[in-house]
Amino acid sequence: MRNIRLITLDLDGTLLNSDKKLTPENAEALEKAAKAGIEIVPATGRFYRGMPQIIRDLPYVHYVMTVNGAQVYDIREDRTVCGSEIPYLRAVECMERLDQLPVIYDCYQDGWGWMTKSLYDQAPQYAATQHSLDMILNLRTPVPDLKARLLEKKAGVQKIQMFFKDMELRAKMLVQLQEEFPDLLITTSIVNNIEINSREANKGTALKKLAEYLEIPIEETMAFGDDFNDIMMLKAAGIGVAMENAAQEVKEAADYVTDDCDSNGVAKAMEYFLGEKKMNDIYRIAEREEGLTPEEIREALLLSLEGRNLRKVLILPPDFTRFHSNAGFITNVYYHALTDLGAEVDIMPALGTHVAVTQPQWAAMFGDVPYDRMLVHNWRTDVVTLGEIPAAFLSEVTEGLWNESINAQVNRRVMDENYDLIISPGQVVPHEVIGMANHAKNLFVGVGGSEMINKSHMVGAVYGMERMMGRDFTPVRRMFDHGMEHFLKDRPILFALTVTTAPGGKIRTHGLFLGEGRECLTEAVKLAQEKNIDFVEHGLKKCVVYLDPEEFQSTWLGNKAVYRTRMAMADGGELIILAPGVERFGEDGQVDQLIRKYGYRGRLHTLEEFRKPENQDLRDNMGAAAHLIHGSSDGRFTITYAVKNISKEEIEAAGFKAADYDELAAKYDPEKLQYGYNTVDGEEIYFIPNPALGLWINRERF
Repeated sequence: MRNIRLITLDLDGTLLNSDKKLTPENAEALEKAAKAGIEIVPATGRFYRGMPQIIRDLPYVHYVMTVNGAQVYDIREDRTVCGSEIPYLRAVECMERLDQLPVIYDCYQDGWGWMTKSLYDQAPQYAATQHSLDMILNLRTPVPDLKARLLEKKAGVQKIQMFFKDMELRAKMLVQLQEEFPDLLITTSIVNNIEINSREANKGTALKKLAEYLEIPIEETMAFGDDFNDIMMLKAAGIGVAMENAAQEVKEAADYVTDDCDSNGVAKAMEYFLGEKKMNDIYRIAEREEGLTPEEIREALLLSLEGRNLRKVLILPPDFTRFHSNAGFITNVYYHALTDLGAEVDIMPALGTHVAVTQPQWAAMFGDVPYDRMLVHNWRTDVVTLGEIPAAFLSEVTEGLWNESINAQVNRRVMDENYDLIISPGQVVPHEVIGMANHAKNLFVGVGGSEMINKSHMVGAVYGMERMMGRDFTPVRRMFDHGMEHFLKDRPILFALTVTTAPGGKIRTHGLFLGEGRECLTEAVKLAQEKNIDFVEHGLKKCVVYLDPEEFQSTWLGNKAVYRTRMAMADGGELIILAPGVERFGEDGQVDQLIRKYGYRGRLHTLEEFRKPENQDLRDNMGAAAHLIHGSSDGRFTITYAVKNISKEEIEAAGFKAADYDELAAKYDPEKLQYGYNTVDGEEIYFIPNPALGLWINRERF
C-alpha cells in the first residue's frame, strides 16, 4: 500500500452530499486518516469564508485550497502559502466581454465576493437552487460598479464567476471564452456557472505546490473530485478518485471511481485504499533488461508472508495458457514456504472456461508442486452468487450500451472462511475484454461463474475492444472493481501481479507488485503499458504470428493473434497465423459447437444471429458470442490459419482462410524470423512469436 500523506477533497458533490452535509461516515473516515498523520486538505471553488462552517471547524484541517486553487491558505498561521491571480486590467477586459452576454457575474478579491448591485439584484432569476441563491446573497457585497472598483484598487482578482439561464449558451461560451482568453483558465463547478481563473490557478497546480511546500512527494497524495475544475487535481495526485456522480470526462481523468456523494463514496474509497491491511504493498521493478532474478522475486514473496499466522491457504494461479506470466515460479515459492510453515495449501488454477491443466503442463509450470494439490474450477456449477452489479451502474460506465444487471459470481472456495489467505498470482498484460488483464479478473472470470463470464465478455464486445485494449479503467474493469469493493473487500486476498516479456521464449519479469488492494494493479498497469505495448510505424500489410503448440490448441486461445494485432493491421492487410497445435475451436465442448455453428463472421453478423428468436443457444452463451465478435476482422483484413491438426475445411467453415502449416512454415520459418520487421522474398512482413505477451498498435492511428 502506498504511503499516503496528504488527501485533498473537493466539497460539493464529493465530500458533501446532495444536501451539502458532511455525513457521519465521511467525517469518521477523515478523522481516522488525520489521526494516522495524513494532512486533510479541503479544495473548493469558494473563498475561505464561504466554505461551510462544518468544514472550517474540523480541528485537524491545517490548509485549504480555495478559489479553484488560486489560493492555498494556512488556517492556523492566517497566511497565504501560494496563489495566483488574474491581473486587474485583464479582469476588467473579461467583465467587459461578459457585459455583452445575458448573464450575471461577480469576482473574488481579498478573500470575499464582490458584485455590481444591478447584477446582484437579478440573482433570484439566475440561481439554479435556493442554496446557490443563498450563497450569492450572503457571500457577495454589492457595489455600484465592479469594474470601477477594480480600477480604483488596482489589485488582482482570484476568480470571476458568471451564471447562466440559457444552458445552450453556457455550453457554447465554455468553449468560446477559452478561445478568446487563452491566457486564462475557463472551467465550471456547478450546473449553470462558468468560472475564470489565472491559468496557474487550478487545483492540480495548487496540490503540487502544497505538496512541495510540505515536502511530500506527489506520489504520496490522494485527491477526490466530481467536476471539471477537479480534473487537473485528479491527474496530479498519486491517486485520483472520481465520484460516481461525476461527469464522464472527470472519471476518465481519475485512477479510480468510487460510489456517489450520497452513498459515502469518499469513506468507501479511503477504506479501500487506506484501510488496515496485514501488509504494505511490496513492489519490485527490475533495473536490468533481463528482469528480476529468482532470488529477488523469492525475497519479496517471503516478505509478503511475514507476520501472518496461516493454517490454510488457497492459491489461484493462471493456467498453462499464461505460462510466461512467471506465476508458476511464484506459486512454487509460495507453496514450499507455506508448507514449511505448517500450512495446508490448495491450488486452484484460474481456468475460466479453459480445460483443466494436464499433469505434464503442471510439471512444466509449477515444478515439483504435487499434482494432487490441484483443485479444478468448474465455471458452470461450482460457484456462488455474491450479489448484483446494478444495471444503472453498468449503463453509466458503458455510456448506455449495456442496461442489464449482472450477478457477481466466484468459486465457492473463495468464500470459504477456513482459508486464512487467498493468493492470486498472475500477469498484467493488454487484454481484449477488460483492457489490462488480472487482479479482480482472476477472481470474477478466472474462478468466476457462467453469468459473470458470459456477460462481462459481452459488455466488452458491445463497448468495443479497440476502445479498451491496453487501458486500465474500462467498463469491464470498473465492473470488477465494483465487485471487489462491494463483495470481496473483507476476504483475505493477496495479489501477486507480474509484468513480463519472453524474448526467445525466456521469461523476463520486469516487475512484481504484491498487495491487498487496488493500487498494486494501478502500478502494474503503468509498467505493462511500457513493456507490453509495441507501436508500429505504419499499418501492417502482412503480419505473421506464431502460436506455440504447447500453449495454443484452440482458436479460442489462438485468436489472441487477432485481438492483439488488429489495431496494427492495415486495411486490406493479411494476418497469417502459424498454428501447429490448434486442434479445436473452443476450450469447452459446448462452446466449440457454437463456434462451428456460427463462425467468425463479424460483429454485425454475430449480433444479428444473437437476436434471432431461434438462436437461444447463442444468447445462453454470451461469452461465446463476444468471442466470435472479437475473433473477426470485420472484413477489414484477412485472417489465414495455417494448421496441421484440424482440417482446412473446418477452418474455412468457421469463417477464416486456411492454409497448410508445413507449407507456410517453410516460407515463414518461425525459427529464423526475427521479432518485428523482416523481408521474405522481397516482401515486408512483421513477425510476432507470441501474441499473448503484448499489444501492437499502428502509431499513425493511435
